[in-house]
Parts: sequence; C-alpha cells; structure tokens
Amino acid sequence: MSWKLKEKTRDRVSRERNSIEKKTWTGRSVALVYPNSDQVGMGNLGFQKVYAVLNSLENVYCHRCFLPDPEDSGLLKKQGVPLFSHESQTPLSHYDIIAFSVTFEMDYLHVLQILDLAHIPLRQEDRGERDPFILVGGVCPSFNPEPLALFADAFAVGEGEELLPEFFRIFDKKLPKADLLKSLAEIKGMYVPSGYEIEYNAKGAIASIEAKHGFPEKVQRRWLKDMDKFPTATVISAPEAVFGDMHVVEINRGCGRHCRFCLAGYLFRPPRFYSLEAIKSEIDRGLKNGKRIGLLGSACCDHTDIVSIARYIVESGGGFSLSSLRLECIPDGLIELLAGSGHRTVTVAPEAGTERLRSAINKPLSHAELMGAVEKIFSQGISNLKLYFLIGLPSETGEDIDAISSLARDICAARERLACGGKGLVTISVNPFVPKPFTPFQRVGMEGEDSAKRKLKRIKEGLKGINNLKLIHEKPKWSLLQGLLSRGDRRVGDLLLKVHESGDDWRAVIRKNSWEMEFYALRDIPGDEILPWDILDCGVKGEYLAREFQNFLSGKATPPCPTTTCYRCGDFEGM
Repeated sequence: MSWKLKEKTRDRVSRERNSIEKKTWTGRSVALVYPNSDQVGMGNLGFQKVYAVLNSLENVYCHRCFLPDPEDSGLLKKQGVPLFSHESQTPLSHYDIIAFSVTFEMDYLHVLQILDLAHIPLRQEDRGERDPFILVGGVCPSFNPEPLALFADAFAVGEGEELLPEFFRIFDKKLPKADLLKSLAEIKGMYVPSGYEIEYNAKGAIASIEAKHGFPEKVQRRWLKDMDKFPTATVISAPEAVFGDMHVVEINRGCGRHCRFCLAGYLFRPPRFYSLEAIKSEIDRGLKNGKRIGLLGSACCDHTDIVSIARYIVESGGGFSLSSLRLECIPDGLIELLAGSGHRTVTVAPEAGTERLRSAINKPLSHAELMGAVEKIFSQGISNLKLYFLIGLPSETGEDIDAISSLARDICAARERLACGGKGLVTISVNPFVPKPFTPFQRVGMEGEDSAKRKLKRIKEGLKGINNLKLIHEKPKWSLLQGLLSRGDRRVGDLLLKVHESGDDWRAVIRKNSWEMEFYALRDIPGDEILPWDILDCGVKGEYLAREFQNFLSGKATPPCPTTTCYRCGDFEGM
C-alpha cells in the first residue's frame, strides 16, 4: 500500500532536527533531489547547503527527495504510485522545478530511475511546457555535464550560493520554455545544452561545438569569493545519515597542492578559507546541540588557523574529526589535539607506494617523512589508520605495485611497536586511477580491467600474513564505468537510456556497445582533440594543464599555490 511508504517517509522526517518549514506554499516550488539513498544524501554537506539557500529565498519553497530503497521502488512501480517528496509526500511532477544535486558519476543512472518513478518523460525533448523544469547541479555537471545533457533543461555549473538567487530572479514558469532557456543562459554559470550544436568527425571525436544565437561561447564556472557570506555547516540533523552523529563544518574549498590526478585540486580553485570567527560560530552551534564536530575541506591542514580551531573545540569540551590529513604538512600540536578529543581513526592518502611515483604525481613525500608522520599518529594512541592508494597511474611499474604491500607492512610493524596493542586496524584502500576533466591527466587513458585485477591480486598476495590489516578496493569494472561517464560526451546519454531500459544491466549493454568503453575510458586522447567539457571555463587554463602534464613526464615538481593572489594557472579574478 502506498500509505505505508508515505508513513515510512513521515517517520524518517519526524526523527530529523532543524528541518525548514515555510509557513506559505505560495511561489515557486522546488523538489531538491539527491540521486542516492537518504542516508547518503543527508550526509552530503553540499546538498544540505543548497536546501538552506533555496528555502532562504522569498517566494521559493523547497522539499527534498531521494532514491527510494529497492523494495520501495518496486512497490511504487507495482502500484503505479508516482515518487513523492519527503516533507509533504507531494508527487514530484507537481513541482515547478526538480533540481538534482549530482556528486558521483555512478548516480547518473539513478537520475533516470527517479524521473521514471516520478512519471516524468526522461528526455528533455519529450517534456512539455507543463512538465517540471529539470535543473542539474553539483560536482559532476561542474566538470562535465554532457552525459546528462539529453535529460536536463539546464545545468548549474560551479558553486550555487550566488547563482541560485539569480536563477530565481529570472525563472518564470509562465514563459515559453525556449524564451526561458535563453534568458537563463545569460546567467554566469548556467549551461543550457539545447543552445549548442555538436558535430562529430569520421573517427567519432568532436569536430565542433557551436553556440546558437544568444548563447555564450563558453560557460564560466561560478565560484564564491567571500566565503564568510555563506558559512557552510550541517543544516538538518538526521540520525540515520552518514555522519549523522556529527555537526559538519566546512573550513575551506579548493586546494593549491597541484596533485596531478586530483579533480578537487583544480576544479575548486582558487583555494579559499573561512575565517576563524565564522568557523567558531558554526562550532558553537554544533556543540550547543551536543554534537561532535567534523571539520571538512579539501585542504584542512593548509588552514592557517587549523590548530586554533582544533584547540577551541577541545577547550569548549567537544570532540572533533578531520576529513583527512596530509602527511607532509601536519601542523605541530594537531595530532595531540585529535587524540585528546577522543579521535581514534585517521585517514591519509599517500596514493602511491614509492617516492618516485609520489613525486611524479606532485605529491612529494619521502618514505622517512611518511613513516615519521604515521609513527607520530600511533604514538598518540590513535590505533586506526586508513590509507588510500591508486593503481594504474601513468608511468606505474611493478615496483610501485609491490611497494604498496611493503609500505603496509612497515606501517603495521610501527603500529605494533608503538604499543597500540591488539585494538585497532590498518585499512588499505586501493582503487584504479580514473582520469578526470580539468586535471593534467584528463587525456590519459585508463588501464584495462584484466590488468587492474592482476595488480590487485599481486597486492593481496603481498599482504598475506599481516595482522590487524584490512584491504578494500573498488571492482575494476565499476572504475572503468566511472571513467566512461567521467569523460563521456552527450552520446553517452543514449547509453544510459539503454542501460535503464535493460533493467540496469551494464554488462549486457556494454558488450553490445563495446566501442564506448574503449573510446571514452581506455584511449589516450590526442592533445588537439576537442574535449566534451571544452564548453566550460573552470578558470584553469588548458595550456597550464598541458604544461603540468609535461612537468609530470620530465619529473618536475610544482610548488603549492602561494597564499597571496596568484595567476599561475588561471585568471580567477576575471570570472
């Protein structure tokens, strides 16, 4: 019965704290959708931030929706009941706008599933004037919106704090959609895919991207210059959410360390930091509610006040966690404060087992420095350590693969030596390298599934006999699909439709369309070939990325971004 599903949703909402209830339902209605479970969605700080921004706007009210549990999806289909929102159990088709926040490529298929469950035509060209307007934002469309271009009316590219108010100053459901789309395209950061013609050459590569009359040649990514205007922290406390026991506070965006594989290090530039005062205000709000504080950022250790922030939490009687630590730049006193607050797990990312490969990807860290930092962590009684490694990086050798196991042995031996005892665990997470747009490795092809499996097997054998160690890894087949979606053009939308129609049988569809995997994920893309995401301007110059790849080939290091204004990789002031 559909009433049981609605009751289940109401029960979940009733256990939340601080959800926003607007007194009036007048104005423009938005269903904000995270295309994954509500546990994952409510643990996403960006999703919560957009929810708060939308509900802060006059004449806009926003409700949430998530991918239903599998058994609930089956029941909705069986009964023919359209998917509904969490707050009011209103069918999504009744909202003016459905806004998707997409963080992971593997959620693209969930976007189609949600539209289907909502009884809304999937293709943009099949929807009429009375259907909801489909807006897609988040990390994924900010680096490559093209795989979802067949399904979206428009994309919000970049950070939405200032973009969304501008969108709603223009959005008028009464306007003919063609006129509305042309008006929205004038907003910096709004990409309207129907405003562009894509031509392909005989080899299948993009031959040209032409903007129609009235649409910009390039769509500039939006980024927030004054971070303190929009402090970002947990809005709704949801006990079932990932990190539901924490009040998560963002302390920085962007990273200036130039790791050559890392999307966050290039897409979210320039590096920016919230002020100590703004962060303290959010910490106070979390501690008042009895929450542990989670400090979030792509470069937490680069915040000049990170030790002061940590000390403030501890001296206020709270505990805190960090999203991750950079082993090469741990400030004095930070580990002691972590341990003193009751923190027992630290996450770090050496990425590679050898000094040579770490230097090549611009993550210079000697074995001695790495082990010194690890020993300092263990010596403070922090007995759980999680380490991230990549396999399949450009220039990788067998020696680099074996070094992952060797390094893990050294780390586990240090843990035993420093009296952590039988409690705790060292977790090694090993995943295939996936090339990302707007990085120096964006044109590098992935290695094949069989090669990745052999390397994982080699690592497993090297780890045999080590106590208190756990190896986890993503299946290579899913990493390859992520690579396909990461570098795909809008033709990948047809592939997504086929998979959706097949009942989500990726394997069967890929077997029938094997060229896609080779073309998008496995091949090296020539330097003069137009890229699907060339329609976007993220601020980082293409020639800079090409130069960084040459620095990789020659083994030349790139120093971190200075704290002062820098135009080494792009002109962000002009955006």
